[in-house]
Amino acid sequence: MAKFIPIAIENDRIQYLNIELIRAIHDHPDEDGVRIDFDDQHRIYLDRGKAAPLLKLLTRSSQG
Repeated sequence: MAKFIPIAIENDRIQYLNIELIRAIHDHPDEDGVRIDFDDQHRIYLDRGKAAPLLKLLTRSSQG
């Protein structure tokens, strides 16, 4: 079963990301946002505020 997390985007819209398809998250402290890679051709960029729920969920699931 796919696991989706809602991410708020512009104009009060919601985008749902399937977290099982995420291959890598690049969170560099010197950048304003994070890059989420799904494969070699598909990625999205989110500012830290919008990426926070996803990062929190993934951090929590990796700890236990």
